[in-house]
Amino acid sequence: LSFSRPSPSYTTSWDSTINIETRNATIDQKYVQEHADVAPGEYVVLSVHDTGTGMTDEVKSHLFEPFFTTKAAGQGTGLGLAACYESIKQSVGTSWWTAKLDEELLL
Repeated sequence: LSFSRPSPSYTTSWDSTINIETRNATIDQKYVQEHADVAPGEYVVLSVHDTGTGMTDEVKSHLFEPFFTTKAAGQGTGLGLAACYESIKQSVGTSWWTAKLDEELLL
C-alpha cells in the first residue's frame, strides 16, 4: 500500500478493495460541539474504506480490543486495529468509524 496522493487501491484475496486517503482538515468550534472528544485546530485525516462484507454488532463491540480476531486460529493476532487506536489516542487524535453487516467499513 502506498500513502501517496491519489491513494491506490489494494485488492485482497477475498475480492475486497481497500482505499486509503489522507487530507488536511480544520476542526472548528461548531464541529467540536457535536464531537466532544476532539479540540478545535488543524488535523490530518486518514480515511480507510473497504468494500468487504461488513460486521455484526458483536464484532463491532470488540473492534479495538487487543487480540480480538474473527480469523481462524493461527491466521491473525487481532492487534492491528487495537494498535492503530492506541497510536491515535497517544497522538491526541480521535477516531470515528461506521460499519454494518453486508455494507462497507469506513474508518
